[in-house]
Amino acid sequence: MAVPLPPFAYWPALKAGEAPPPPVLAPHNGPNTFSLGGPSDEVLTSWAKPARHESLLSVEDVAILTGRNRKSLQCDALRLMRIPFAVGITGEPLVPVSGIEGRAKQAREEVAELGRHFAKIWKSIGNGR
Repeated sequence: MAVPLPPFAYWPALKAGEAPPPPVLAPHNGPNTFSLGGPSDEVLTSWAKPARHESLLSVEDVAILTGRNRKSLQCDALRLMRIPFAVGITGEPLVPVSGIEGRAKQAREEVAELGRHFAKIWKSIGNGR
């Protein structure tokens, strides 16, 4: 794919508000994906945004439920609402759907299982909490 470079002094002119119109790009008929030559694009995509298990609320659902976007504030709000949750590796709250549906015992069991799972991970990477 041949992407043209801007003409000489384009960026200073743009900063001054006098930039010429951008060049017209040639039509591209090739693939619109990029591969690093290693794992497949599906693997890279799944690594960039890991899917949540269907028994957990999505990140968006947790934000709507708590009214907060920051992970630490979401955890605080869930504690105040007495909704069982586990804290993931990156600090995000993992809320079982069963806790929202009123099945408190099942939710507590799922949270305990998540806690054991993350304890194994922390121990394996040498951060044994």
